[in-house]
Amino acid sequence: MQDSSDEHCEEPTSSKNRSKSILAIITNSIGMLTNGYLAGLLSFVLLILLKIHGPDVVNGPMQDAFTYAPTVGYLIGQFGFGKLVDLIGRRIGLIAVVCIILVGSIMMTAANGTTPSGLMWMVVISRSIIGFGLGAEFPCSATSSSELISSINVKRRGMALLWSLYLMIEFGTTSAGVVTIAILAIFKENLEASWRLLCALPIIPSAFLLYYRLKFMKDMTYEGNISSKRKVPASIIIRRYWFLVLTPSVLWALYDFVYFPSSMFSGVILDRVAKDAPLIKTCAWNILINAFYVPGMLVSGALVDIIGRRWTVILGLIGQALIGFILGIWYQQLVDNYFPLFVVLYGIMLGFGEVYGYVGSICVLESTPQHIRGTAYGIAAGSGKIGGVAGSASHSALVNRFGLTGAFITIGVTASIAALIAALFLQETRGERMMEKCDEDYERYLAQCGFSVRPKDTQSDEEA
Repeated sequence: MQDSSDEHCEEPTSSKNRSKSILAIITNSIGMLTNGYLAGLLSFVLLILLKIHGPDVVNGPMQDAFTYAPTVGYLIGQFGFGKLVDLIGRRIGLIAVVCIILVGSIMMTAANGTTPSGLMWMVVISRSIIGFGLGAEFPCSATSSSELISSINVKRRGMALLWSLYLMIEFGTTSAGVVTIAILAIFKENLEASWRLLCALPIIPSAFLLYYRLKFMKDMTYEGNISSKRKVPASIIIRRYWFLVLTPSVLWALYDFVYFPSSMFSGVILDRVAKDAPLIKTCAWNILINAFYVPGMLVSGALVDIIGRRWTVILGLIGQALIGFILGIWYQQLVDNYFPLFVVLYGIMLGFGEVYGYVGSICVLESTPQHIRGTAYGIAAGSGKIGGVAGSASHSALVNRFGLTGAFITIGVTASIAALIAALFLQETRGERMMEKCDEDYERYLAQCGFSVRPKDTQSDEEA
């Protein structure tokens, strides 16, 4: 009788914990949705400010600053918070991140200057702060959600991770275009009010996330290892895990090498190839391009647990390479005679990028232990942003030297190289209880090296 009673007592508790975990995953998804909106907004805000102030103010160097500022912020946020969430825990990291994004969004909305150039530099500074917060959101939300998904035993773990995190980014990116069109239609020629309202909208979900994370996320996530009594030398960890992190890092760098300039400059590219089109029409074409991100991510989630991580990456890269070469070889004919087809092919190329783009990050989450998961993920994500910086810089140089034909050919070559790397070196991490097995393997490895590092709550239980 006692055993039966215990079972009845445990069921509601287990169900309650599962519900709390699912709610926490959903709030992380909202954070990534906001992340995608803010990232997608850059192209539209840049386009609007270009219309307001003209090319003399929003010139080439200023457009580069628009790209580099958030990208460098991303880089610092991902590297820095990757390590930080392993030390201080996921929840504190998530709270800090949303505070940073709130400050940056408020600053950008209220940006002002005595001259148009001064205003532009205030916007760039605000974008840097937002970029720092968006970059930090990646390791915080990714590690938190991956561990919560693993704890509730979701059968299709890869799909759950991709759709709860990265699909939300693509929804956010697409929604940035839809919201821009709606606001431009409402405010018509009042472009100043339009771009400020676009920047203000993320304040609302960010405020909700701050409230939830402060009040409801206690004792739900890994609380960090800063209090560990005996630190593990970095050399021991690097010796075991360097290769498992290196390959996804290289693939993420090559992905962002293509993704960053293609997405951030898409509005400017369309404005260039459709010179006489009104602003709202250029934004509408941009929405069509961004809309291909979502089906790309849906395909990725559908495939990743069936054919595996490696083959999903390879197929996505092959598709992107083929479309990149097609756009590069027949660019002028497509733009002059079949512009809608050019836009569709451009969108499909970016969609193929979503098929493979974030799968490598799942491999990092599944192949590294909880104790260093944030750091490993931050290294991979930060490597991606280094690739993004290189891609953004080379994009301008390629376009100036070879036109957009050269840029698309470069995308095809980059994707081909990445496909070869994935085929040769990417480790397959599909399998049940992969993250738990990784943690167990890590503890055995440390024991062989004479160390024992457990999460803080486990240490407390043992001491008691």
